[in-house]
Amino acid sequence: MDDNNITTPELLQSELKTIRLYMDFSTQELAEYLGVTRQTINNLESGKTKLSATQVIALFAIIDRRLSHDSIEYTAVKKLIREPSCGSTDSPSLLDLWFDCLELKIKDNSVNLPSEDVNAELTEGSIFVMFDFLMEESAIKVLKALAPRLLQVGQQIILPRVHAAKLIETSEHGDAAQAEQAQKVMDYFVQLNADNLMQIRGKESDTFESDNDLIEYILSRYSNRGRIVILKQNVSEIKLSTDTSTKCSFYNINSLGILEEYSYPAEKLNFYKLLDDAVEDDL
Repeated sequence: MDDNNITTPELLQSELKTIRLYMDFSTQELAEYLGVTRQTINNLESGKTKLSATQVIALFAIIDRRLSHDSIEYTAVKKLIREPSCGSTDSPSLLDLWFDCLELKIKDNSVNLPSEDVNAELTEGSIFVMFDFLMEESAIKVLKALAPRLLQVGQQIILPRVHAAKLIETSEHGDAAQAEQAQKVMDYFVQLNADNLMQIRGKESDTFESDNDLIEYILSRYSNRGRIVILKQNVSEIKLSTDTSTKCSFYNINSLGILEEYSYPAEKLNFYKLLDDAVEDDL
C-alpha cells in the first residue's frame, strides 16, 4: 500500500496496542470502555478484525478523555495516527484531527512535532530492573512511560528471578508500605507480561551475595548481545571493574520522580582504574 494512501483509521488500528499503553489501559479495561470483549481487543490489535467507523470514533473519544491534551502522550498519539496527506496537526482533539484529514475542516496553522522518543537510547540494549528500583514510589510511573517505546522496538524489561522472589517475600512479610508497593509492582508486571513486555530470567537455585555480584553475572552472560541497561536505585553501592562498567549504563529515579542516567564521580572512576591496575606483589 502507498504510504500516502494510509488513512487515519488504518494508522489507529496498526498502532492500537501502543496507544492503549499510552493510555495505561489493560486489554480488559479498554474492552470495557469500548463495550466489547477482551478477545475483540486482541483481534483488533492483531489485525484479525477491522475497526468499524463507530469504534474509531469511540476510540478517539476515549483517548480525548483519557489523556490531557497538553501531555507528551497525547501529542505522541496524534503523531502516530497522522495521515501522510494531512498537513496540520494543530487540532483541539483527535476527532477534529480526523475531520481535518477528511477535509471537512481546513486549518492553515501547523505545530512543530516533538523530537524522536527521548527513551530511544535507553531501549537500545537489554534492560534489567533491580528490586530497590521497583520499591521506589515512582517506579511504576516510569515503567508505564517506557512501555509504548518497548513495544515499538520489540524490547522487554527483564526481572532477575532472585528479585522476583524478593518481591513476593516483601508483599507477604514487609511493612505495610513496602508490602503495598511490592504488590502494585507484581500486579503491573502481570499486565506487562500480558503485553509481552517483560520476562523473568534466572534459576531457582540462583544465589548472589549482593546486587554487585548479580550485575557482574548479568554482564558476563548478556553483554555480548549489546549494551546492558540496569534500572537500580542505590547505584553508588555498585563497584564494577573499569572494563565491566563500560558495558552497561545505570539509570535511577531522582528526587523529582524522573528517570535519569547515573554517572559515577570522576574521582571514584579514577580510583577504580588504579585498583584495576594495582601491582599484585605481596606487600
